[in-house]
Amino acid sequence: REVLQEDSTNIMATYTLGLLQIESGQLEKALVSFEKLVSLQPFNGEFYFYLADVQQKTGDRKQAILNYEKAKMLAPNDETRHAIDDILKEIK
Repeated sequence: REVLQEDSTNIMATYTLGLLQIESGQLEKALVSFEKLVSLQPFNGEFYFYLADVQQKTGDRKQAILNYEKAKMLAPNDETRHAIDDILKEIK
């Protein structure tokens, strides 16, 4: 948090905070963190994945599907794409 007070656009600090927010059930805060991350790095599939995960957990299925699909497009390998496909099959 101290890092973010000095630099609100610090990717690693925002990412770490977002993961901690998910783990502690602070989903609304995690949503803000991952929305910020995808705006800072729009070609980072991992950020879209976690954003979709939080959206799914908060009941925003439609947005979750869109962001899982973005994460899939940006995924670095077939294994990740297949895993995202499995998630999409479950929530559609």
